[in-house]
Amino acid sequence: MNSLSMQINTAKKILAIVIALGILPGFFWGEALAFDDVAITGVTSMPFEGPIHHGLSVQTAGIKDPNLSAYEVQVKIDDANPFRSWQLYSGSLSPSVGGIINIPYRNGVVALVEDTDYCVRIRALFGSSVTSWATQCGLSVVVPATAPTDADGDGIDDSTEYALGLDPNNRDTDLDGFADYEEMLIDRDPLLPLLPQILVRTTEIDFGFANHLGTYANQHQYIELENVGVQPARIKAITADRTEFRIGAYPTLVTHLPPDNKVYVPVSFLPKKRGLIEASIFVQTGDGPETATVAVRGTGADIPNCRVYPEFINFGTVDADDQNVRVEYLTISNQYANADDAALGAPLAFTIKSTVQGITAGTTGFVLPKDKTLRVPVLFQHPWPGNYEGRLELKMDGCGNKTVKVKGRAR
Repeated sequence: MNSLSMQINTAKKILAIVIALGILPGFFWGEALAFDDVAITGVTSMPFEGPIHHGLSVQTAGIKDPNLSAYEVQVKIDDANPFRSWQLYSGSLSPSVGGIINIPYRNGVVALVEDTDYCVRIRALFGSSVTSWATQCGLSVVVPATAPTDADGDGIDDSTEYALGLDPNNRDTDLDGFADYEEMLIDRDPLLPLLPQILVRTTEIDFGFANHLGTYANQHQYIELENVGVQPARIKAITADRTEFRIGAYPTLVTHLPPDNKVYVPVSFLPKKRGLIEASIFVQTGDGPETATVAVRGTGADIPNCRVYPEFINFGTVDADDQNVRVEYLTISNQYANADDAALGAPLAFTIKSTVQGITAGTTGFVLPKDKTLRVPVLFQHPWPGNYEGRLELKMDGCGNKTVKVKGRAR
């Protein structure tokens, strides 16, 4: 037997002796240390001494293990909302005599409000180890009888402040610069800071030159929004005060914009006329009464000057036996007031369609260059006696649709 084999055999014998004597703990073989779980035996709403005033007193079975470091306590509202999350009330509550854990109605972060059901869960901390949660729901706090005073002079009596989870000794419980009473007047929760959670990073957008077709890359941009708060935030509405600025899709559910996340809302500029167009985009979020404003501007270009006249053509009355066709004229103009305006213009493409048989235009379509005018003959053929009435429909690229009424009579 070589030297290495002898050393291995000796080590095995020593290890067997050590285990037999119980010198090595069980976790050497991967077994976890077992600690006592928390067991809740009852929860009572009761008054407390001092400024903590009242809260929940949780009776547990008690843990006598000297290795117990602290209790971790979490609470949440007990309702049917599937998105309710647990809030950490404390991660270092020391065990009390007899296993009682007191949870004051507020700790500066979480507040327990009267007439609201809560769930409480507790687990024990043993150094870096934790036990399973012990949970109890359907719990509520009852505010003890309180003298009709207003300690902080904010216009809300102390009893009401306790019931709402507010601090009766602080006019501004959530420290957002707005008194509790002021926030309640505007239907805001005085426990939630009236500070913007959603920050509008984009303050202005210059789209530059753009056409009605949206073929310029620069006429499609975005507004950057960031949730800088600690809670999920919601975008209520984003609107523009001019229709040339189109707002794209954006999330409206609170779960779509978690803390420390950004969203980019697309905005397109589709001008309907030539020249500079300025407007404002309003961003309203669920964080307060204020609305953020984004200044937007752009210059409409490559847009023809679509002028059509007259708006009504009346052929009058003709003899049905007259073989001559009566002719009137429709003028279509793509002329501009000055050179600067013409520089932003474009050729005018159009089509013409008549809705009445017997009256037709001399052309069904044309592309009219800049600074040109076209006189289109309109023919009244009157193939049979009677009244002829309808319209010419013009589809004009960059100008939308226009109509010209037409009328005639053959006897």
